[in-house]
Formats: sequence, C-alpha cells, structure tokens
Amino acid sequence: MLQRCRQLQLIAAFCVSLCFILLAETVYSPVTSQTLSGYERQRGQAMLRMVKEDLKRHYYDPTFRGMDVEARFQEAEEKIKQAVSNGQVFGIIAQVLLELNDSHTFFIPPSRTNETDYGWWMQLIGDRCYVAAVKPGSDAEKKGLKPGDEILSVDGREPRRENLWILNYLYNRLRPQPGMRLVVVDPSGAKRDLVVAAKIKSGKQITDLTSGNDIMKLMPKTKRDSCVKGTSKRTTC
Repeated sequence: MLQRCRQLQLIAAFCVSLCFILLAETVYSPVTSQTLSGYERQRGQAMLRMVKEDLKRHYYDPTFRGMDVEARFQEAEEKIKQAVSNGQVFGIIAQVLLELNDSHTFFIPPSRTNETDYGWWMQLIGDRCYVAAVKPGSDAEKKGLKPGDEILSVDGREPRRENLWILNYLYNRLRPQPGMRLVVVDPSGAKRDLVVAAKIKSGKQITDLTSGNDIMKLMPKTKRDSCVKGTSKRTTC
C-alpha cells in the first residue's frame, strides 16, 4: 500500500511538472510569438466540450477517479480563453485527461503536416530505461548515443515505468519536439549530458479556409494588396 501511494505521488508530481511543458511551445528551443484567431479559440473550446461529453458518457469509473469533472473542465475553459497558440490549447485539453492517470484515456490532437524522427528509441528493462536502438545517420548517432546506454533523464525528467507512457505521449503524439536533453550512463559507468536533435520532415502545407484569413493568400499579390487598401471594387473582393 505504501509503495502504491508513493507511485501515485510520483505520478502526480510528474503531471504537475508536465503541465508547464504543455503550456509552453517547446522545451528545446525559444518560444516564437504566435497569435490565436477567434475561430481557432472557438474550435479549441468545442474540442474541450466534446472531450467532456465523451468522458462523462463512456468512462468506466463513475467517480472519475475523484476528479470534479465540472470544475476541472470549467478551469480548462478559462485557460483556453487566455491561450495564445493552438499548442497551448491542445496542451490544456490534454492536461485534464492526464490528471486521470489512465494510459487508455488521452487526447489525440489534430494531425500535423510535419513528421518528427528522433532517431532513437528507449525501452524499460525492469525498473530502468535503456536506449533500445539508434538510427544510422541520426543526430543521436553523431552525438554518441548507443544501444545499451541507460537513460537517467529526458529534459530533466526521470523515465519510470509509471510515467513512460506519458513521455511517449507527449513527445510522439501531443507535442513533438525539435530535440531532447538527455542524461545517460554507458555500460562502463561514464555519465554524459547530450542534446540530441530530431529530424523534422515537412509535409504538404494545409490551407485553412474556415477562418477567412487564408482565402486572401489565394489571391494574386496585387489583388490582395488592393483589397486590403480598399481600392478594389466591392464586387471583386
């Protein structure tokens, strides 16, 4: 029982620290200024409502593991009103479900156009986390990361059996990062700090016509400029 309580305390502490990552744009590179349109904010609020409805309708535990669903989702809605990017909105929604500490219940954000390849994989063996494979030609290989190295921390967080699914979810589904700061120990006992960059593959650009702003981008530049200045005829803009 004491061991189980300790595990829950560690997970709770991990989720609290994770909250700061979810509300930031990245843990690896500086935050760039972004703006969130009114449509994007409304879309995030609609997603939050859908998640709440699905949770109340389908979750196996009628007590929601002690969560006050109405109060928690109201808090999330207030945070979305202050969000400045889509990444923050998705992080706010994800954090609500992460607090259930249920690896079968999590938020899957809309798919991205970019693909992130970290070039290495980790695996738990017993209670320790090790590098399972390193992709040839990756930055991880160039930095000297090798299969069999033990991972002590990923961006300052210790990978454990209780939280590994959260790390995988954060880096691979919710908020792919341009890289990671690792602390590793090789089989000889030598400890190293590594900054390993990911490979970002750009996909096809998606044009969002629902907000109205991207429609202007489809116009020729001279036409767009004249519409902005109000010099074009009303019927042609």
